[in-house]
Amino acid sequence: MACSGQVLSEAEIQEKLSGLEGWQISAEGRLSRRYDWPKKKKDSFARAKAFIDKVSEVAEGRNHHPELHFGWGYAVMEFYTHTVNGITSTDFEMAILVESETKDLQAK
Repeated sequence: MACSGQVLSEAEIQEKLSGLEGWQISAEGRLSRRYDWPKKKKDSFARAKAFIDKVSEVAEGRNHHPELHFGWGYAVMEFYTHTVNGITSTDFEMAILVESETKDLQAK
């Protein structure tokens, strides 16, 4: 997956967004999702890091990299295609792929 494509219209974004549970468009205009793990568990930071590591692996394999932020019990992932300054189909394809590849690492 190359970091290119056409910027999606607002209607196209909303249509694709309706099929992705937990995803939204951030205030900065990025395709975004936050994952939370129970903070009462001692391994909350390690679980968030393992999740980020897997997302990084998937992103490297597809050459389309999200913005990633994580800490104790949470991770935030944002997709945005910088080369066209907007959200493209590739961003949604990556969100779907990451959801599939990280199911066993996501918070329960």
